[in-house]
Amino acid sequence: MTRMYFIFFWDMPGSALLAPSFLSLDTEGRVVRLDSFSKIFAPGARVGWLTARPEVAHKVTQCSEVMVWALSGVSQTVVHTMLDGWGPEGFDMHLQRLQWMYTGRRNRLHTAATRHLTGLAEWTLPTAGMFIWFDLAKSGVVDACDIVDQLLDAGISMVPGGSFSARTDGSPCSCFRASFSLLTDDDNVERGMARLADLLKRIRKEAEDTPACSEGRGPVGLALSAASSDTAAIVDRKTREAAALEAQLAALRAEIGTLTAAQQGSAPKPHSDLHGSGK
Repeated sequence: MTRMYFIFFWDMPGSALLAPSFLSLDTEGRVVRLDSFSKIFAPGARVGWLTARPEVAHKVTQCSEVMVWALSGVSQTVVHTMLDGWGPEGFDMHLQRLQWMYTGRRNRLHTAATRHLTGLAEWTLPTAGMFIWFDLAKSGVVDACDIVDQLLDAGISMVPGGSFSARTDGSPCSCFRASFSLLTDDDNVERGMARLADLLKRIRKEAEDTPACSEGRGPVGLALSAASSDTAAIVDRKTREAAALEAQLAALRAEIGTLTAAQQGSAPKPHSDLHGSGK
């Protein structure tokens, strides 16, 4: 999904200086690209588009007709009307305005984090998107799920990084994903980062005395970690089911081979000369 593709900060390029997508590098028609207007037009629009070779697009259309039945005609009409009115140049100017707005909000969060979290967390200034990824390992945080309830109690809402991990073994993740898309008030950002810093200082002090453990998790942290465990259990069960099916398939193939060989062995051999030699 490339819904973040246009939210690019460097020099407010609009769409002119974006990095090449996989689609532009594809020479065999194997790349399927999905784009969405949810982050560049309106979240409630729920309208996007797919770029793929015709036969793939046709199959996706058929699946969509069966699964969705009908897309929102109102949303599509609104988006189409806006794009038609803007034209390519107007849409590019709209992207530049978004890039300017999100750059300011990113800088606002980065500046406050630098002021309050230096030495407590690590992060990289993003060049696209609308999130900053904070690693709290420096503060003694082993798994973000351990402290998510404490963050909520302090009035801070960030999503534990494990929720976005491709791993299904429940491995701990010390990171949080923080969104800056709605940060329009400097005071709120400062208060949030100051509260986070106070909490991390307390956690680091406690971690120096007591090893981190999961027993202190609140209901939200427990629910998030349980969801990860459930996912791992589902993957494990499906893996075992797939292995059992593979074994059954191999047995069926062997049985078919045996039956085919027996049938060929019992079939009468054809005569080389149907009319005989005349002798």
